[in-house]
Amino acid sequence: MQYGQQGYAQQPGYDAYQQGYAQQGFAQQVLWRVYPVAGVGGHSRFSGAVSALNQGRFGSVNQKYDQMPYELIANEERILCRWNMMQPVETVSRSQCKLTVYPDGNLVLTSQGSCAATLWRQYQGAPWNALYEGQSTYITDGCQVSLDANNPEGAVFACQQEMGGGGGGGGYGQQQQAGYPQQGGYTGY
Repeated sequence: MQYGQQGYAQQPGYDAYQQGYAQQGFAQQVLWRVYPVAGVGGHSRFSGAVSALNQGRFGSVNQKYDQMPYELIANEERILCRWNMMQPVETVSRSQCKLTVYPDGNLVLTSQGSCAATLWRQYQGAPWNALYEGQSTYITDGCQVSLDANNPEGAVFACQQEMGGGGGGGGYGQQQQAGYPQQGGYTGY
């Protein structure tokens, strides 16, 4: 399925913005870095050959999963999981969530955890928002992602846009998108 066909809301003037942005070559330059904040790091659980079945989930064997920060550019994704935790727990999935950078530089968080929600917040100290399996939201510069809904501050990453512009669609990422309702503040489990 093509990016434009996934049910994202069309923003007024967004097509013109996106075309101008792509024509300037910025879309290829948007770089997102995913930094460890608390209780997380890179992992090497996928060392050795990655089966063809899992290539799409975990990437090629040439990618370094143990080096932080993770770097993502357009058309790349990264799985965050229990193996990223300094002290893994069974309530965090082996594929808890996925960060995907779309061709226009937008970063999208998709929860894949079957045991518990993936949490995210706009900035450190903000209330946590829950995403349940299959739900997605746009991530903007400075957002944080927690892998462990039972201990939100125990396994946290921060997403930072490093280069170019347009991450979050020029501010559109903060608006509610069709098909991806924003969840209320995290109130605990």
